[in-house]
Amino acid sequence: QLKNEHSTFKTQHAGNSQVQVYRGQIMSEDEVQILKSAYMVRLTSFLSTSLDRRLALSFLPPASSMTEGCVRV
Repeated sequence: QLKNEHSTFKTQHAGNSQVQVYRGQIMSEDEVQILKSAYMVRLTSFLSTSLDRRLALSFLPPASSMTEGCVRV
């Protein structure tokens, strides 16, 4: 199924050298600062993303329930 989805995605985005995707995630403020200063980020695991920013943000908990030192990204 993943192979079929990848094939469909490539067909729909043929000619685009870059595609912007979104992921709603909770991170520590320190991690965010490290990523902001990074030239490149290397991911070594499979993660879920969306082409729809609103959908990705819908997976985040309310700001009022966040632990101190963590941020919604």
